[in-house]
Amino acid sequence: MVKNDIKKAYELIIIGAGPIAIECAVLAKKAGIEPVLIEKGDSVASNMAKFSHLEMFSPWYYNYSPFGIELLSSTNTFTMPQKEYETTSEYINNYLIPLAKTGEFTISFDTQVLEVGKAEIVKTDMMGDNRAKYPFKLHCKNKNSDFFLYSDRVIDTSGVYENPLFMGEGRMAALNEKSLREHFFYHAIDKDQPKKQLRSKTTLMVGATCCAAKSVVELKKLIEQDDLTKIIYINETGLKPCIPQLKNDIFEKRVETVRLANEFLDSYHPQVQVIPKSFIQGIYETASGFEVSIYSQTKEQERAFKVDNIVSNYGFEADDLLYRELQMHECYASKAPMNIASAMLEDTMDCRLTPYSTSIDSLKTSEPGFYVLGAKSYGRNQGFSLHIGIGQAIELFSKEFGLDKQQLLSSKIEMQKDIFFAAKQKQTLATKQPLPPKKIVSPKENRYKTITENLQEIIFETDLKQKITYLSPSWEVFTGFKVKDYIGLDWQVLLAKTSRDTGVKQCNAFMSNKLETYHEEFQVSCSDGRYKWVEVRASVLVDENDVAYGTIGSMADVTQRVELVQRLKKANKELDTLSITDGLTGIYNRRYFNEMLQKEYERAVRGKSFFALVICDIDFFKPYNDTYGHQKGDDAIVKVAKVLQSKFSRQADFVARYGGEEFVALLPATQKEGVEHIVQKAKEEIKSLQIKHINSTVSKYLTMSFGVVWGKIDTAITPDKLLMLADEALYKSKKEGRDRMSLEVL
Repeated sequence: MVKNDIKKAYELIIIGAGPIAIECAVLAKKAGIEPVLIEKGDSVASNMAKFSHLEMFSPWYYNYSPFGIELLSSTNTFTMPQKEYETTSEYINNYLIPLAKTGEFTISFDTQVLEVGKAEIVKTDMMGDNRAKYPFKLHCKNKNSDFFLYSDRVIDTSGVYENPLFMGEGRMAALNEKSLREHFFYHAIDKDQPKKQLRSKTTLMVGATCCAAKSVVELKKLIEQDDLTKIIYINETGLKPCIPQLKNDIFEKRVETVRLANEFLDSYHPQVQVIPKSFIQGIYETASGFEVSIYSQTKEQERAFKVDNIVSNYGFEADDLLYRELQMHECYASKAPMNIASAMLEDTMDCRLTPYSTSIDSLKTSEPGFYVLGAKSYGRNQGFSLHIGIGQAIELFSKEFGLDKQQLLSSKIEMQKDIFFAAKQKQTLATKQPLPPKKIVSPKENRYKTITENLQEIIFETDLKQKITYLSPSWEVFTGFKVKDYIGLDWQVLLAKTSRDTGVKQCNAFMSNKLETYHEEFQVSCSDGRYKWVEVRASVLVDENDVAYGTIGSMADVTQRVELVQRLKKANKELDTLSITDGLTGIYNRRYFNEMLQKEYERAVRGKSFFALVICDIDFFKPYNDTYGHQKGDDAIVKVAKVLQSKFSRQADFVARYGGEEFVALLPATQKEGVEHIVQKAKEEIKSLQIKHINSTVSKYLTMSFGVVWGKIDTAITPDKLLMLADEALYKSKKEGRDRMSLEVL
């Protein structure tokens, strides 16, 4: 490092060692300049590494520069990625670190640039090119000491990731936010964090950026695995969608992530609560988490609730304190350098690819020789992506350092051609725009039509005969059917055939004033053959004389919620079945038998009716298992269970596996002769299965012994007593030679 008393000026200092810093350093070397990189962290791209597991929104060929690939290829260290989208760690390890090593430029890690000024002159001295005669003076600090460095030119690529926007109203800090900020997540949630800190917890989620969409999607995955994980999402504006798409976004993955996040937030999921038109006022630490105070614009009051974690994804901003002693002209809104901010206003895309927005004129600042590139150059604007920063570097080093732009843009990789500086409008993937509103004579009506035609919900109107007079364009987006084909038809044609009968009854009751409100869920058919669920709400339309002339209603998509409830009901039913069913045979288990014995016993006592309890056991089953093996033993048990189930088959009969090779059956309201007949038939059919049993002393085939207790029951004979008597009868059958039935009469 340069000593404080020697004003040796380096030709170029780059602040940071992230992606754009490394790309700039490679270009500097190509221009014959030895750059010095000053990095606050302990490794290349240390800020990016903090969310290493996140998959990047842009494909890899947007994130690698043609000249970077060329440099790595020259040393045989370039490997074409095997998948289109890399994780952040893969991008760093596969590209940035090898690029830094191959470039052989100086990087000073664990060193922070505290401030950048000018040697010998101050901020108020001179203007324009005259200031370029004086070198930049950088106040730096490492673990050992403070020191100064001097440079003819400085490129600031320090980024924005250490400067998240606060979550309070107006992006001011909420009460106590600054003192507690180390406990909050300000970056997008990655795949590991939810497993450790957010599982089975309630998380407050705020923000309307692409990072917020990523966090919502990751939390969605966790919620699908865990019933106790919950989200409370604050939608400050109250508008839908909660997270807006970037205008004309070219990255399909980012568009899809935002779409999935909005779909989930709008799904009425039982583990997701969306609070509209509210702001965070204060955050207070509790023993188990945080108490959050919010102000509701709708209710004009404050309320508080408790959460375990807080995720704030409102984005980031540039730290302009670094160059406060330079003549920097910033946009007061975005905090981006003014020339870049102006170019962004002129552009037609949020994700800027046009030549004008990355021209040298937009990159120059009011301080000659000082450049801000990368995410920091976009200030608070979230439209920045790595290929834009690469484009900035190409423009800067071709115009200011004399490199050949066409050579820098030349790539042998087909996918990279025309990426940088090309406005590829045909590839934009922005969501469908609503149809333009129809022209209405009344300005007031025009206003409301504009609102309804831009809603995601379907709006419909009918006359008093339930004929459709208006249907919003969202119907076409939702179902794929044309609006014009429904005007003048009965309202019920909007519903699937499965829902029309219910729809007619509900609507007739509503129109005849038997129902004060109309609120129901129906199925709707779509042009692709699918069915979706909608929540329908309707109200009566009245004129200035309070006379009804029709209805107005809305349809909201609740498909995900309804299907979730249906899946939960099915799952609960399956769980109930599993809890009362024997896993091997599929008949009822011992636990459920005990419940049914008590119920049927009480019924028999009340009705003073006949009642039979049967206990049966496979004869010599242990020798059978020892001879033929446990698999054959299980097969035999299954076959016996099927016979018993087929014989004790009346609606009132009940058969269960009691344990091992032992079964039980209940025969309510059955005469003695009937019980004997059924049991005898079961015994004979089991023997007729002809399951070979060479170690049986009563037959060459598998047999079964039965013990039966029968009679009228009174309270003196308990269920336990019945089991004991039936078991004694079974013991008698075994003692008398097996393959027989013994009956005990009460």
